[in-house]
Amino acid sequence: PAILGCIAAARLPPRRWQNAAALLAVVWIGILGFISFLRGSYYTNDLAFCTQWANSTHATIAHIGLGVIAQNSARVTRDPADWSASFEEFRTAIQSDPNSIEGHEHLASAEADAAMSGLFDDPAPYFDDASANFEWVLQHHPAQPELALAMSHYARMLLALAQRTGNAAQRDRSRLLFEEADRKSVV
Repeated sequence: PAILGCIAAARLPPRRWQNAAALLAVVWIGILGFISFLRGSYYTNDLAFCTQWANSTHATIAHIGLGVIAQNSARVTRDPADWSASFEEFRTAIQSDPNSIEGHEHLASAEADAAMSGLFDDPAPYFDDASANFEWVLQHHPAQPELALAMSHYARMLLALAQRTGNAAQRDRSRLLFEEADRKSVV
């Protein structure tokens, strides 16, 4: 409409119509600029961006982003509420797309981090949930080379748990996962 207004202003014969069309074009450009300015305020930081994104059609990825923000905050603040928020966002992402490798992998990673953080009196439920999600990722997407990082994280979590409990089976599973991750990272 603004471009059409400028063209009309140049081609309209009476001076008053040219001025009206030019004014309309300027007002339209101003309105669009103001709308763009307001939209930009939604994206002032990662949290605002992911919140807006979560309302779009890409909700799975947006909730993973919100979960990562909460997980990073939890690592810094050591606040159990931040851990809970990260779990909730990752679970929402998985509900949105149950086959999301990223959702399961990030949830497993957050649960493993929370279990190893030392904040919880009983980290066993977090270890169990992390193990279940890591195993889901390995079972459903075993051939992807980028799983080396997830396997390493899972192995590190199992090793920490094995050292804490003295469980030889977890220690052996950890070793096998490290070896498999090493082979996948070379591919």
